[in-house]
Amino acid sequence: MAHGDVPRALTCSSFVYRFYFGLVQVGKVSAAISAAKPPKTPLQKKLRQLGIWLVIISVALCVLVAIIGVARGHPWMEMITVSVRCGRRARPSGRASKGSG
Repeated sequence: MAHGDVPRALTCSSFVYRFYFGLVQVGKVSAAISAAKPPKTPLQKKLRQLGIWLVIISVALCVLVAIIGVARGHPWMEMITVSVRCGRRARPSGRASKGSG
């Protein structure tokens, strides 16, 4: 049987071509699905806004502590150190608090 007698769908190169490009298409679909992010819920949006406001307030308070300390006569370097320490304590550590059960 000559090569010309075999249907194109059964040739080895055709099979490899279809198999490989079929996997490429599956890979593209898989990548598109994994790249798609679900829309944020209203609660997630509000919690994000709350987090931003809490950061702004904590930074403002740290700056205010430094300004008030310098105005009351404390050394400015010490007040900057105190305000930086205050800011580091204001950020969440990502761990559960020690008081939780």
